[in-house]
Amino acid sequence: MSNIITIVTVLVVRIAAALLGWLAFTGKVKIGDVQKVCQPAPLPADMAQPPPGTVPKDTLGASLNRVTITVDDGRFAVILLPLSKTFYVKGPAITLVVNSVSRYPHNFVVAYNSGNCKGEEIRRLNDVLGTVDNTIRLSLTPGEYLLYCDLKDGARTHREKGEELKMVVY
Repeated sequence: MSNIITIVTVLVVRIAAALLGWLAFTGKVKIGDVQKVCQPAPLPADMAQPPPGTVPKDTLGASLNRVTITVDDGRFAVILLPLSKTFYVKGPAITLVVNSVSRYPHNFVVAYNSGNCKGEEIRRLNDVLGTVDNTIRLSLTPGEYLLYCDLKDGARTHREKGEELKMVVY
């Protein structure tokens, strides 16, 4: 009886090893790679609730989870008074509408600004023009995110010239 159990065990191990080898050979599985789950760092207590004037609102004063961002040469802007480079939006479901008033195309990048994936892109629009539907729908956990244009313009990027916003999802 123990010989049969030993034979079956060896057979199962060999089949599993062969299957794993085949999956690795075909590229369906990468041995040793651990799937990284990106999460922003938790918001500090002073950022858990938005300060006055940093949340886009509708005409009745209700907070929006749909934000319009205007792309112009040299700046990104969300219409807030006073104008701010940081805005808050209620998550998790967020819609970003990117309007371009520039004569030239821009890129629009959404990236992590904190956590284990800081700097990594979440979504990208290339060649943003005013004549194209530039709508991004995201599901984001609370945290800080960056919105920017990474096009190179001479020695600097558009981001270095001011085309950047910080979005805080709460």
